[in-house]
Amino acid sequence: MGYWFILWFGLALACNAPIGPAAPLTPTASLPATVTVTMPIEPTAEAPATAPFLTPAGDPSATALPTALSTRPTQAPTLAPTVTARASSTRPPAAPTRTPAVTIGPLAFTYQITWRLDPQSSAQAIAHVTITATGGNGVYTYYRDDLPVAGPDFEYKWASCRANPGSLRVDSGDGQTLRLNYYENPPCPTPPPP
Repeated sequence: MGYWFILWFGLALACNAPIGPAAPLTPTASLPATVTVTMPIEPTAEAPATAPFLTPAGDPSATALPTALSTRPTQAPTLAPTVTARASSTRPPAAPTRTPAVTIGPLAFTYQITWRLDPQSSAQAIAHVTITATGGNGVYTYYRDDLPVAGPDFEYKWASCRANPGSLRVDSGDGQTLRLNYYENPPCPTPPPP
């Protein structure tokens, strides 16, 4: 093992040994290491800005690229302070409240229910309801069996020939509420003639 190590060490020294006399070191001409970068802050109306590029100063092989950079001196951007108004409370602002109309009197209403058989199925009847409300403040919400309906005129289906108990309710915008119960008998289909 020692023999191989000595042989390897000798070869390593031989490969790194200089061949012949060493050449004297003479300084060579070098290019200056100065780099110039020009970046305008904003383009001028005379010429649009182009991307900046790097060229070594004094390099004769570098070709001058045309530039359209601004000749105005560059300046650092200024930041204006921003003032943000902050509410003194963490609660969101309340929605504007609408002043309800003046109450004209106690809430009252009448209703009318008309029936017809469903043309698609004789086992169903269709009720057309019309509610006429007065009093309160004139802003009304309508309900059938405590479920809201679209307005004072609406329709619903019920089984034909079956009793139909229910209730109608009107709420006024001034807080008044009135409920009336009803009991209806939907029509029955007529038997076909013999």
